[in-house]
Amino acid sequence: CALAPEHPQCHLLLASALASAGRPEAARSLIKRTLARFADRCISPYVMAICATRLGEHDRAIAALHQALDEHDPQVVLFALDPSFAALHGHPAWAACRARLGLPASR
Repeated sequence: CALAPEHPQCHLLLASALASAGRPEAARSLIKRTLARFADRCISPYVMAICATRLGEHDRAIAALHQALDEHDPQVVLFALDPSFAALHGHPAWAACRARLGLPASR
């Protein structure tokens, strides 16, 4: 964030790291501040899905992934191999996300 302070995705990825480090309230606070600060900018739904996954908000993560697919978020190309979503592999809607990309239901 120090190197790219005007890049909202940096702040959101820091929030996801905070969530991974067991600091969910700090992560949620940073997400809230980031969304407010960069309300006039494009916020990647793919990155929001990463944040939601790391916060254990799996339904929200799936919804954000569908939004990323709907909006053709360029980061979706990483979806099939992104370890950020390992916790979603057992989610009932995971297969539908994969199917939208023409991928088999599981790896």
